[in-house]
Amino acid sequence: MRFTTFFGARGKVAAGAALGLLTWLIVLVFYFTQTLEPFELKAYDRLCQMGLAGDRAPADIVLVTVDQGSLDAAQKADRSGRPPVLYSSMVPPIRILAEGAQGFGNVKISPDPDGTYRRVPLAFRYGDLWIPALGLAVFRHIQKGEGAILEGKALKLDSIDVPLDADGNFLVTFYAAGDEYPRYSAFNVIQSFVARQEGGTPLYPPEAFKDKIIFVGFTAPGLFDLKSTPVSSIYPGMAIHATVVANLLQKDFRVRISRPVVFAFAAAVAILTGITVMLASGYMQLLLTVLLYTGALIAFIAVAFRQAVWVDAVMMLMSLGFAFAISTAFSYATEGRQKRQIKQAFSHYMSDFLIQDLLKNPEKLRLGGERQVLTVFFSDLAGFTSLSEKLNPEEVVTL
Repeated sequence: MRFTTFFGARGKVAAGAALGLLTWLIVLVFYFTQTLEPFELKAYDRLCQMGLAGDRAPADIVLVTVDQGSLDAAQKADRSGRPPVLYSSMVPPIRILAEGAQGFGNVKISPDPDGTYRRVPLAFRYGDLWIPALGLAVFRHIQKGEGAILEGKALKLDSIDVPLDADGNFLVTFYAAGDEYPRYSAFNVIQSFVARQEGGTPLYPPEAFKDKIIFVGFTAPGLFDLKSTPVSSIYPGMAIHATVVANLLQKDFRVRISRPVVFAFAAAVAILTGITVMLASGYMQLLLTVLLYTGALIAFIAVAFRQAVWVDAVMMLMSLGFAFAISTAFSYATEGRQKRQIKQAFSHYMSDFLIQDLLKNPEKLRLGGERQVLTVFFSDLAGFTSLSEKLNPEEVVTL
């Protein structure tokens, strides 16, 4: 029977590294074909949902919502014959907003390919002009109109540098709750104003809005301003702009790890996993080690996100998983088969203890032996010679 030569320790390391490198190249193919990106975006959503971006937004941002209750109440008041919420005059809203505005901002944003809103352009070009997004316009007003310069992958303001992605978009850090800002019904706000004008008790105390940044927008389903975000599938559009302001105020930015760095991490994970599989002495040890690697990798991704770095989680975990699968299959097809052959062949002539020692130390299985200082004990079985003379060779071996 012919046996294939075992890998030595160095051979196992080399084989594991080669298999890890092969795995890395396979993962890169998935990366450059954009196969991984939808899953990476979902992983980003999950990290936000876990609260790793922070528990709450600033307390000085509130939302006044034109919700379904506001629409129903306004319609009911209109049918009662009362003048609509007691207006003293009527001015076209575009005109009054334009005349009283301290600044302007663009509210147009677009979702990612999967329909989820995660990124916002902070500036829009219109002819020779640059128009800020609503969130940036509000932040600049709070900061007394500080300057802004687009430079490379950052928007440089007087007080902070805001990181942007390759397309010039700002990656919004959504807070875990999904309902992080106090909300007040627009209709009840108007009713509170009317009550104060008439000397009554308002539904909402004025202190609820004192020194607050107030966003007014729609949440009623029929007004079509509910968006899908990482933390909620029905997130008010105005809350996205409010979150941009919160991110800028708290300097709460998430930066995606650069390609060269993520490639290097993926290669290291794949190669280390491949070497570990090849050096593992048993299936239980292998399983425990891989579970340890997986837990450490997930912890690293979570801690990095908490520290404002978005690591490509799917690419990292795929590198580990593919390297484990490929290396395990290779090990089973080579050394696993060799070990089974050796165990089967020598089980008739050697004790199980010696066979297990050979399997753990295959370098001992070579011609020529080795020189050792030993104590040898010779023994014989009484009557064995006369007994063996009466048996055929096969029966002697069995005996």
